Amino acid sequence: MSQPIILLIDDHAMFRAGLRMIIEADMPGLEVFEAGSIQEVMHGSANVPAVAFTPSMVLLDLNLPDNATLSATHGLVGIGLLKKKWPHAPVLVLSSQDDQDTIQSALNHDATGFVSKAESAKIIVEAIQRILTQHTAQPCAAAMLSEQLLSQRKSEVLQLLSQGLSNKLIARKLQISENTVRIHVQALLKFFHASNRSEVAFSARQQNLVT
Repeated sequence: MSQPIILLIDDHAMFRAGLRMIIEADMPGLEVFEAGSIQEVMHGSANVPAVAFTPSMVLLDLNLPDNATLSATHGLVGIGLLKKKWPHAPVLVLSSQDDQDTIQSALNHDATGFVSKAESAKIIVEAIQRILTQHTAQPCAAAMLSEQLLSQRKSEVLQLLSQGLSNKLIARKLQISENTVRIHVQALLKFFHASNRSEVAFSARQQNLVT
């Protein structure tokens, strides 16, 4: 079996280099290709081979030079271009613009997940590992809950959300930003296929995931 390939698309060279070093250190055996724009991906560049290749997953920033005159939300069309080129490659959005509307738009545009650049390197790497694992072996439902949902932080957010606390109060209790709480809440909504917080809390209680 060929080694997994991660395609990292971000116009900040230092961020790309730093993240690439972290990924390669934490996940030996992976190959990381870099690009500064969607155009580089489509036409090849010094860091992206022009020969045909299929990434195991794509890490995508939203504010790219291809979309310099567009807002980050409009920049989400890049997800569609990547999915058209590689239909089976999951796209993980990495962005400093982590407001709730942008997060939801990314998920609505078929992103597999969203991670704020404000998160720690550990959280970003865990998200990458989780997605790669899910696409190489489909786990049972219980394993998916353990792998995908109940990281320590998501478990804490889920417990407080189920108590009826607002994002602001959750952020205050956990000493994290409201934007970070929103990201976790959106991930919980998507995981439970829920349309609101009450449905998340109900499903979590049904599965004995909260006390």
